[in-house]
Amino acid sequence: MKKTDVQAIERYLKDLGLSEYEAAAYPTLLICGISTAKQVSTNAGIPQSRIYDVLERLETKGFVMIQEGRPKKYGPVVPERAIDQFCRYKSQKFEEQIDRTKEVGRRMVEEAQDSIVTEDAGGEMDVGWYYTDREHIREEMRHLCQEAESEILMMTTPYGLKRLTNHHCEEFAKSSENGVSIRIVLSSDESLHPKIYESASNWADIRFVDNIWGKIYLYDSREVVMAYATETNDTEVGFNTRSAALYRTLAYCFELVWQEGDPTPPRFERAE
Repeated sequence: MKKTDVQAIERYLKDLGLSEYEAAAYPTLLICGISTAKQVSTNAGIPQSRIYDVLERLETKGFVMIQEGRPKKYGPVVPERAIDQFCRYKSQKFEEQIDRTKEVGRRMVEEAQDSIVTEDAGGEMDVGWYYTDREHIREEMRHLCQEAESEILMMTTPYGLKRLTNHHCEEFAKSSENGVSIRIVLSSDESLHPKIYESASNWADIRFVDNIWGKIYLYDSREVVMAYATETNDTEVGFNTRSAALYRTLAYCFELVWQEGDPTPPRFERAE
């Protein structure tokens, strides 16, 4: 094996997350075969005080096999199998981190609820979030849809409904199956793709009215989301509030517009 090949293998091993000594020891074993720790230390240039820990970590991660004896001997696992074993090692470590995160998080929540959080915590904070990019707005609306328990009211445009259907169809459908009432007042000023209408009709009641340009979303008598495009139409602004007064006002307006709405779609885009 050429020196350049060894250096390339060491770079790949470091990219995988192995330490400098680990990345030096494994290709040394591939070249030399079964060796003692002292031999690996000499050939790889690893201090003898570190070599045993290095080889044991490589064994744990799936790159090295240990042959018991006096002295112990170490052999390389073939690269393809070593990578498979290392992936299983990383997956197990990740799952352990997730489990620990959940457990520590659970303890934190219990401690906060018992010691800090009061019933009116954050009660004076009306605005929950404010974003000027579509991705953040879309993600926050996903959370609200998943948490909805009784009703979702929407006033939006065909383009807005298209985005909601493309990104949140599964969440809306699940909410509807769980008994959440979903009603949509949709602008009739733009054409609507028939597939979008068909999809949304499976989980929502839809009516059409004229002259809607912004977007208003109401969740469970408490959450209000408003979104609109800027004048240049290249940025979307959205914000969320829990203002009870604003919710009641907008819900009243929604009901007035809903009563005037037509359940028959005015026009569809040409289906391709």
